[in-house]
Amino acid sequence: MVIILFNFPLRCDQYNKTWECGNNFLSKFLALKSAYISCTKNQYLKINDCCQIHDNCYDKKEISKEQCDFNLEKCFDEAVSLENGLKKLTCKTLVSTFEIAVEIFGNKSYINSS
Repeated sequence: MVIILFNFPLRCDQYNKTWECGNNFLSKFLALKSAYISCTKNQYLKINDCCQIHDNCYDKKEISKEQCDFNLEKCFDEAVSLENGLKKLTCKTLVSTFEIAVEIFGNKSYINSS
């Protein structure tokens, strides 16, 4: 299991775009695998963009952590709304867990960012 875990590339599409959701290898790995299962390709690519924007927001600190997090939630909502039916529901459930993780762990990340 460990060999498989550490050999898994954290890429989210055929263009080798790096997966950005999460704050360490394990959380990124789990988030990416969950996104593959819960969301369509269009949704998880948009979610990844949302995470990158959110990371940049934390790094720049031009607005408050709360505003960065609010913007992330809006972006996630846009990603979820790209599809209808079951994938909309499963993807919404997933991004809700991402939002909870940001709520729990975001303070430390915001303080420790650039």
